[in-house]
Amino acid sequence: MRHAFTDSDETYGYRRVHASLRRLGVQAGLELVRALMRELGLVSCQPKPWRTTTVPDAAAEPTPTRRRPARRGALGGRRCGPRGCRRPA
Repeated sequence: MRHAFTDSDETYGYRRVHASLRRLGVQAGLELVRALMRELGLVSCQPKPWRTTTVPDAAAEPTPTRRRPARRGALGGRRCGPRGCRRPA
């Protein structure tokens, strides 16, 4: 089990270690692998929180947030709403 854990650069949790052991032909349950990893002190590394790495440019113009207006006749004269499309009366 330690070999499967260290081969993954100590990033695999108990589920992946269990799958790796199954591929190697070792018969062990998921909870057994979890308990043994806890007993051996094998703790997988957790991903770091995402942080912004770019510095915003103060001179840059802001991106437009306005939606473009709908074009008349884009749907062949139909008006579409929450209940579907219908022809104008």
